[in-house]
Amino acid sequence: MGASGREYVVPYQQDLGAALDALRRDVFAAGAEDYGTIRPLSDTERADLFGTAQPGCAEYERLAGTERLHDYVIGGRWTGRAAVLWESGAPAEIVFWGYSGD
Repeated sequence: MGASGREYVVPYQQDLGAALDALRRDVFAAGAEDYGTIRPLSDTERADLFGTAQPGCAEYERLAGTERLHDYVIGGRWTGRAAVLWESGAPAEIVFWGYSGD
């Protein structure tokens, strides 16, 4: 079996940990919770990946489901990344992506 890629977009919350906790509860309730670590992109990684310091939904949608997006997952299986998505100069959503361990 190969690992499964994962991507989730949730409403913006200033507290990344609270956003991840809410996502974990939702995924667990759906019967698909993965355990591991989530690391936010650094400023440099965010600019390199999205081409801007404040990526929006359009920048994310261009990369959603692509190998380029998943190239930024570091640490192997059961790990993921996160980035804030902006709208009209304000944080709007947080995207999470990564891999399960199977």
